[in-house]
Formats: sequence, C-alpha cells, structure tokens
Amino acid sequence: MWKYVNEALKKNLKSKFISDSQNLTYEKILRFVKLRGEQLQKSFPRYSKCAILCEDEMYTALAIISCWFAGLIPIPLSKNYGEKHYKKILLQSKPNLIITDSDSISFGKRDVQNFNIRGGNYSQQKFDIEVDKSLKGISVILYTSGTTGIPKGVLLTHQGLLTNIIGIKSYLKLSHLDNIMIARSLYHCSVFTGEFLVAISQGANIYFFNDSFNPMKLITKIKENNITICGGTPTLFKQVVTLLERTKEVLPIKQLSISGECLTQETASIVRKAFKESMIFNSYGQTEASPRISYLPSQYFDEYSDSVGFALPSTKIKICSKESGEILPADARGIIYVKSPSVMKGYYKEKILTQKTIQKGWLKTNDFGYIDNKGFLYVLSRVDDLIIKAGMNVYPREIENIINSFKEVKECIVYQNNRGGIGVDVILESKYSSFSKQEFLNRSLESLPQFQMPNEVNFVKKIEKSISEKLIRRKKKDNV
Repeated sequence: MWKYVNEALKKNLKSKFISDSQNLTYEKILRFVKLRGEQLQKSFPRYSKCAILCEDEMYTALAIISCWFAGLIPIPLSKNYGEKHYKKILLQSKPNLIITDSDSISFGKRDVQNFNIRGGNYSQQKFDIEVDKSLKGISVILYTSGTTGIPKGVLLTHQGLLTNIIGIKSYLKLSHLDNIMIARSLYHCSVFTGEFLVAISQGANIYFFNDSFNPMKLITKIKENNITICGGTPTLFKQVVTLLERTKEVLPIKQLSISGECLTQETASIVRKAFKESMIFNSYGQTEASPRISYLPSQYFDEYSDSVGFALPSTKIKICSKESGEILPADARGIIYVKSPSVMKGYYKEKILTQKTIQKGWLKTNDFGYIDNKGFLYVLSRVDDLIIKAGMNVYPREIENIINSFKEVKECIVYQNNRGGIGVDVILESKYSSFSKQEFLNRSLESLPQFQMPNEVNFVKKIEKSISEKLIRRKKKDNV
C-alpha cells in the first residue's frame, strides 16, 4: 500500500491533514512518514504486527502510513469503545509493537514495546520478535465484532483495498478543493477505506473530528472547516438533522455517504429535507469485503432510498436459498453472497470460521436480502435475526421501518421472544410519553399485516447496541 499512498500524496503536496492540534500538508506528511517509517524499519522486520491506539485520530492515520512505509502491518484500535475492548484485541492479535501518541493510555502489563509516534521514542527495552510469515501480502488487520461483541481480526490484502478504493472512486468524486470530515474512528473499515484512503487517493483535505459525538460540535466544525464531504451512519445524520431543524442552519456539505446501518425511508426523507442540494449515496458493505459491496447512485436516492443499489465494479452478488443453497431469481429472498478481489483473505487465527464464511470464493455475508427485477439490492436483516412465525419468514427491519415512522416513536427494536412470538422494545419521543401500549397496538394493527404484529410490547428508556452502534437483537423472555 505504501507505493499507492506515496504516489497519491506526491500528486497533491498542498492538501492537508487537519485536527484541532495541528495541520500538516501532504508534503510535510511525506517527510514525517519517512522519518518515523525509517525508525520502525530499523527496529522491526517486515510483517511485524503494529497495534495503533492514539488520542488524536490524525496520528492514527500517520502511524498507519508509517507502518506501510516500513513494511509492517497496522492494526488500528479505538479508545472510544473502552479499555476492555481494545485489550481483548491486543490479547487475540498479540502485536509486536504498540504505537501511540500519548503516555496516558493504559495497555496493561504486556511484554510489548511501545512507540510514541509524536516524539519518535520507544518506551521500554526491545523484546524478541517472532514474525508471523502467514501475513505476507496482508495490508491491514481490522477487527470487527458485528452484533456478537466478540472481536474477529479481518485480514485485508493490498489488492483488496486497491480494488475497493477504485470502485468507490467511480462514484464518490473528490478533488484537492474538497474538505472531508472523518467523524468516526479509523478502526471502522467504512471510514478506513471508504473515507480516509479514498480521500487521499483523490487529494482531498482531511479533517479529523476527535471529540466524542456531539451533534452541535459536529455542526460547528463542519462550518468552521467548510466541510464538503461527510460520511456517517443513518443514526449520526438523523441526530445532526434534528438539530439543524431547530437552528435552521444550512451546511456546506455537497456529498453525503451513508453506511453502517440499514437506512429507513423515514430517515432518508428527514436527511433529504436538510440536504436538498447534496448528492447522497446509500451504500452497503462489510469489513470482510474491504468494505464496500454496493452503492445506490445519488440520482436514485429519493425514489429508492431503502435500497443499497448496485454492485461495485469487479464485484458480483448472488442471492441463495438458506435451505438448498441454490441461486434464487429476482425478488426472491435469501442470503447475500459476494465475490470480489476485495474479499478478505480470512479471519486471523480463525481457520474454521474462515472456511464457513468464504465458500468456493464467495463471501457469505449472513445478511438476508433480495435483488428486484430492476437490479436494485435490498438488505432485510441478519440471518440470525430472522423470525419464523407460523411457518412464515418475518424480517425485523420491515417491522421496524413501519414502527419508526410513527410520530410517537423515537427508536425501536424487533426480536423473537422465547415463546416464538414477535417482541418489540420501543423508545417514545419525550413529548409523547403518555402514548399507551394499547394505542401503540391499535396503530400497529392499522399499519402491519397480521403475521408481522407484535405480541409483546415494552416501552423502554434504552436499547442495547454494539460498540459500533448496531442494534443487538437477543432473544428475550416475555414479561410475566
């Protein structure tokens, strides 16, 4: 990856990395990376694993590029999900080096050398290094926990990343005149590839937002830095738009890239009202695919907002029966499979799981979906989330889309309870706190077919989510 990134940086020497602490032109970045990269190169053999955990995400970016210069394999981490989470990854990955920008981050008692990317100094004596030669050809190890909460190391190759970057560039057009905001951690593949690497490859200026998520702060930074491109989840944009509706502000964003969660028509409509002139892309991906699998061209956003569009160039998608594995025709619902040079080599130290996930060259996404007769891809739910009621397949997301459209509902989650029925947890909007369960059921009867009707309703204050803000659907016991 170093060769590709090096050439991209050289083409746009005046473009910048920007954070609240400082800004660096691409020209200065090249000098910095050469300096730190040479230090790493002298001390660590090729394919050494380097965990990266920084306070300033800009230094995470610089550490990643420095690793590539030195022929090392970066493992980006995030402090946003807590010490317990990143220590799980350190235990599983067993890095040869930990790169940080702060002396205040705790890594526990580990026989691993630490390197401060800011000062270029090692914190302790050098330990014996055992290189994992099976990692030859691997560009990065990105950890994903999905909805399980158990981190899995995804091995992404140089070819896979490059193919994905080229595919995303085919529709997300940037230049040295653009300013992109990185509002989430580079730990996330959608940010790592779909925003960070795509921005570098086209010479855009990159602003790293390091504060914990706060819609008002985000809006302020977007205005101050004249941000023209921003990526995020539907949840992130919905919260930003809710605030914009009150302040009546107009942001300079020209392109929005939505990913990471299923986008409902209701949320899409809210986002469109605030960004009337912006190009909005809804995309689908998984870390295991580097990550982008498909995208919805902006011209279709208003009409097909709940679709994730069409496969990227060099990517093939098929829908197969869960029971027989046979390829299904248009509009038939089944498991989504993907074939692409971007598909991972496998899970790190997880041979059996890799064999279950990559089948004859096809990535089994474990997502249910379908392709309609016009070629649009729709993602319905995770395989494990499917509810079977009276022999009928019930997809939680379809019910959630309807319930979330109720003006009284802020958010909901649908799941299968222990009696095999449909349960729903609902967070009400504060101004509708008097809305009763019976009123909720009456509204649901008007909007849902009988086989999708919940038989358990709970009004709750909080809905459990994974570290990446994805809904966690656990089978729950009925209230007694």
